[in-house]
Amino acid sequence: MIRIEATNLTKRFRGNVVALNNLSFNLEGRIIALVGPNGSGKTTLLSILVGLRRPTMGRLFLNGFEPYVERERALKTVSFTFEKPRFNIGITVQQLLRILAEKCPDSDELLDYVKVFGLDDSRNKKLHELSSGQAQLLALAIALFCDKKKIAVLDEPLAHLDIANRAKLIDVMSKRSNIIFTTHVIEEAEAIADSAAILNNGACVWHGSLANMYREDIYEVFVRRDKLEILREAFGERILADLGLCILVRAIDRDVLDDMVSRGVILGYRRAGLKVQLYERLKSGSQALHQ
Repeated sequence: MIRIEATNLTKRFRGNVVALNNLSFNLEGRIIALVGPNGSGKTTLLSILVGLRRPTMGRLFLNGFEPYVERERALKTVSFTFEKPRFNIGITVQQLLRILAEKCPDSDELLDYVKVFGLDDSRNKKLHELSSGQAQLLALAIALFCDKKKIAVLDEPLAHLDIANRAKLIDVMSKRSNIIFTTHVIEEAEAIADSAAILNNGACVWHGSLANMYREDIYEVFVRRDKLEILREAFGERILADLGLCILVRAIDRDVLDDMVSRGVILGYRRAGLKVQLYERLKSGSQALHQ
């Protein structure tokens, strides 16, 4: 189980750029997601979580210690990879895997997952010759399976991957646990995590467990835009928000929704989770999270 405790956490950079603005939250979970658009502060928060940066003000505890204070302990506690990793060393994938096989407690599983991610054909390539997707998959395999006792901290792990490898990675992450990851896609957080924080403009606008979030009377209804007027007439004031690809609808009988699916009026529906929090931000006048 992972515990993150932040109190008045602030990070400023030169030029009065505020990346994190007075964050205070407590999260506990098997897999924790940090959700928000580009520029929301997710990567800055990760860099503090793994001990690479110190906050300007406030404190952050990961499983009871401050990683930027106890950096040696942080190195023993977390493994991490950031979005679009770069390998600027002139060795081959095979040579790197031989080194890791000697150093990693879970090297057999690491090598298995190199095969799962389809990297076997790239073993003779030098690291800098890998495509961006191949480099990302290799970095993720190392972070997730070099030492499974460590917390894997992953920055946008599902970005830039093709559909097949996204599916494989979602399955791997769900089974592995002990993960903190960032995403700008709400559905990724809902599919994988059991706790989450939503960041926007450097602030934490919501945090908590996902277990009790889903509301029986609010649905995401996935729309065809050419049928939107039909839905407005059918649902009226029960439409809470139009979020582009879907609308949030309150208190609709599932039989009505099933009938609309069968007639092709809507593409589908599901109970709303984190998007309810997005709606609350919209309703209160806060800047909307990008989808």
